[in-house]
Amino acid sequence: MAAVETGQTINFSVSALGTSPLTYVWQKNGTPLTDGGRISGSTTSTLTIVDGTLADEGFYSVTVSNPSSGDAMLSASAEMVLLGAPEIVSSPNTITTEAGLSTTIETTTRGAATLTHAWTLNGTPLVDGPAISGATTAKITLLRPLVADSGPLVLTVSNSISSTSVTMPLAVTRPPGSPDRLLAVPSFNNAVLAISPGAADTVAIGGQYTSLTTASGVIHNLYGFSVIDLATGLPDLAYPSIAATGTKVGTIARDISGGIVIGGTFTSIKGGATNYSTPGRIARIKTDKTFDEAFNANIGTGANAEILKIIALDDGKLLVSGVFTSFNSTAGTNGIVRLNADGTVDTTFTSLSTGNIGEILAVSGGKIYIAIYSQYGGKSYLARINSDGTLDTSFTYNGYKIPRTLIALADGSLLSSGNSQPYLQKISSTGIVDSTYPTTNSSIGAATEDQGGMLFAGDFSTYAGSPRTGLVRIDALGTPEFDINPAIGFRFTGAPSALETDSSHRIYLGGSFTIFNGQTVNRFVILNGKDQSAADPFDAFTGGLPDGQRGPNDDPDADGFSNLIEFVYRLDPAVSDAGFSMERPSPAAMTGSALNAAYPGSTFEAGETYELFKVLEPKDLRGSTLTVQATTNLTNYDGTLTVISLASTSFNADYNEVTYAYSLPVSIAPLAFHRIQITRASSR
Repeated sequence: MAAVETGQTINFSVSALGTSPLTYVWQKNGTPLTDGGRISGSTTSTLTIVDGTLADEGFYSVTVSNPSSGDAMLSASAEMVLLGAPEIVSSPNTITTEAGLSTTIETTTRGAATLTHAWTLNGTPLVDGPAISGATTAKITLLRPLVADSGPLVLTVSNSISSTSVTMPLAVTRPPGSPDRLLAVPSFNNAVLAISPGAADTVAIGGQYTSLTTASGVIHNLYGFSVIDLATGLPDLAYPSIAATGTKVGTIARDISGGIVIGGTFTSIKGGATNYSTPGRIARIKTDKTFDEAFNANIGTGANAEILKIIALDDGKLLVSGVFTSFNSTAGTNGIVRLNADGTVDTTFTSLSTGNIGEILAVSGGKIYIAIYSQYGGKSYLARINSDGTLDTSFTYNGYKIPRTLIALADGSLLSSGNSQPYLQKISSTGIVDSTYPTTNSSIGAATEDQGGMLFAGDFSTYAGSPRTGLVRIDALGTPEFDINPAIGFRFTGAPSALETDSSHRIYLGGSFTIFNGQTVNRFVILNGKDQSAADPFDAFTGGLPDGQRGPNDDPDADGFSNLIEFVYRLDPAVSDAGFSMERPSPAAMTGSALNAAYPGSTFEAGETYELFKVLEPKDLRGSTLTVQATTNLTNYDGTLTVISLASTSFNADYNEVTYAYSLPVSIAPLAFHRIQITRASSR
């Protein structure tokens, strides 16, 4: 294409090979040209038109022939456009992206010099800075878009003649189950075993690692414990770390005063330039980020073997379980012990265990569930004990499985998961297993409560027979939710062993895995969660549909309308609405002069004829964006043909009837088609 301004010289050239002599005949829109006036070279390899005008616009081609042989060949056409008022030749119809994902929006513009470009988002002018680049060009990049940025993105192109604009709906989403791209997440060189989200986007991470690497590639040699600032991805070096390799932090708890209590196999802590001996395999870090020496002194010799779990109780005390057979050489501390807030042993609690205690869960009434690896007061696998350590005889487990995770439900029952079949069990408040409860097809390594639901992570690929690769969120009835369903998950690279959520509903996962959904995430990843506090009405609309048929583009009733269209138009997604139509009877075509008279402010070409059509549009789009788009070929909605809204009248309580005209007259676009596109920005 040749784009020139008024008065400029236009040259078209062709290169041809063949037996001499070759003859050339240049054509415009299929009509041969002849030399004269402003045209020269019409029978040569180069056509020249001087002092270009609007009349010169069109498609130019050349026929090259050899008179002696009679052979001839027609070249491809080249379009000549005279630049004048600014034009936006192409632009995206809509833009959908993820929060935090650098997104470039590219348009093609033209016009007489000098063109200026200005962008606005939600009515606010955009300028180059940390979050924006290209704000004065035809191509703009949103470096860290936010969900709050969703809305109309407008490009205005101007020159000395006039200006023109295009609006592109921008939808910024936080897809549940996808990595949170707004955070700077480090990677680790060995397993992450414990996670504790903190305030102001910080997280404490324990494990077997000896180094971590920031998102920018900086390596920090920290052993087993670190606190990360997720805004920067940097470890807070004011916190202590483990002093020696070959040990680990396997559990982290935050007590009621804000201190961090860690447990595992370590026996020394490095705080600043000082190494502190922690023979008890437990340590407390105060809110000022320093090692709690008084707590350490009260611990004494502490646990004589590995600590597996620490939970902070509401009264400030700590419940500790593990492989140890005694704690600070105190009787009645085999496998489980309760500590006072200062680290001394609470002697009002006596363990009846003969061996290791793993997972522990404190529930209302001072009761405690314990996972038993040997026996506890004659009980095996799972027991419920009283606040003094004695057995609660009203609970008798009738299963044969040692839990790896435990979650209490509101009805007093319990969810137990682990490494052996059934991998997930529901257990009544008296200990009876519900054999009908759904489960996964392989082991579950971690679990946590999440806003009334439960999250489970592990080495599984299905839940209740449906694909769920390594991560599933269920409600109290065991029904899986559609939103969180990773396509590939952690398969074949190790399974998660740590799982937590935070107040922003993000999902933290740690373990030995190195890949999540095809992306490298060495042993630690943070995913977008589902914000139940701002329930999505679309979820309620599709909640009764079959699993796997609840997505916006699914069509479970096979009526040709996707769930999102049925949601916006208030149709029934489970019952066919094949008789419904957004189209209304089309009005007759009108001349440009008649349109300009009927719709003041219109600028249609007076002597041309334009086709009109009407559609029904919902008065309440329910958080969605509706766009009417046009094309001349049913495939390419590139903005060459657009629609012009003329009038909107109320049709009934739910819909408006909107009249549109195609932007090009029938003489240019004899065939014209339109479609309705609905997009929706998630609040998550």
